[in-house]
Amino acid sequence: MNEFRYFVSSQWTGGRSGELTTDASEDRILYSAPPEFKGENGKWTPEHLLLSAVSACFVTTFRAIADASKFQFDGLTVEAEGVLHEWPDGHRFASITLRPNLLLQVAGEEQRAQKLLEKTERSCLVSKSLSCLVHLEAKIKQPAKELVAAE
Repeated sequence: MNEFRYFVSSQWTGGRSGELTTDASEDRILYSAPPEFKGENGKWTPEHLLLSAVSACFVTTFRAIADASKFQFDGLTVEAEGVLHEWPDGHRFASITLRPNLLLQVAGEEQRAQKLLEKTERSCLVSKSLSCLVHLEAKIKQPAKELVAAE
């Protein structure tokens, strides 16, 4: 069995804020608790970082599945929306909705694209690691070249 390890360090910088670093990048991420939890405005929050991880994992997993399936596409954007609820034991995400917008390269591939998006939802390691429900609301668009020609 393969084992992979990833490293991130979080340092408190004051108030309810901090800074993330990793050995994988020189970039730093400044974060804070959300304003509704007495954090600072204008910074990434742990909640946004979690949604970012789910969205980014979906994009990279779809690319891998598309490559393995020899499926070509011209664009993919994935929005993620999380719903946080207060439970007796504290706050946690009740659900995450992923809204991929996939731009096809070839017309007539909608059904195949939908199947690959659904396979991606089942395969994404970040969303599979969460205890909340993850929903998929995909939009598949025709190739831009054909849309222009049809007008």
